[in-house]
Amino acid sequence: DKGYGPTLIQAPRAWDLTAGEESTIVAILDTGLNPQHPEFAGRVVAGYDYINADDDPMDDHGHGTHVAGIAVAAMNNGQGSAGVCPRCRIMSVKVLDTGNRGTWGTVASGIYYAVDHGARVINLSLGASATSITLENAVDYAERHGVLIVAAAGNAASDRPYYPAAIPYVVAVGATDSSDALWPLSNTGDHI
Repeated sequence: DKGYGPTLIQAPRAWDLTAGEESTIVAILDTGLNPQHPEFAGRVVAGYDYINADDDPMDDHGHGTHVAGIAVAAMNNGQGSAGVCPRCRIMSVKVLDTGNRGTWGTVASGIYYAVDHGARVINLSLGASATSITLENAVDYAERHGVLIVAAAGNAASDRPYYPAAIPYVVAVGATDSSDALWPLSNTGDHI
């Protein structure tokens, strides 16, 4: 069952209280976004493409659109599954190329852009085993502006720190299976 995530995190119970606010912008820093996808209709705000240096962060890989769906897919629209915050707006900042590769420079630029353009939450489903001062300064900037950063802990079955998830302030997210047991490829460690 691929739709077990919302149940495990008790999202339906949370949705009884709120499905998010349209005033909340979630920035997905990834391979871009397919803005025509029906799950995001009417909720996409302007973003930026740091790979091609333009204002069209179109997804040419698919990972960014997939991640955006997990975060903000619409609810009760008769397709797919609902995202964690189905009423929130979405900002796509393309920091990874068609091969799902980028640099800490593109990621840091994306963090600054998202913070400066109204994002309240930044999702980074990306990372590497080494950090940089450029990345750490960008995370510090987000923290000083009260913008939450959530990052993937990694899928290498390793307990070595994975960045940006291992940077203080960043919420590091590991993975479990449908029984809520540790997924075998999820990274582990004290930084998560």
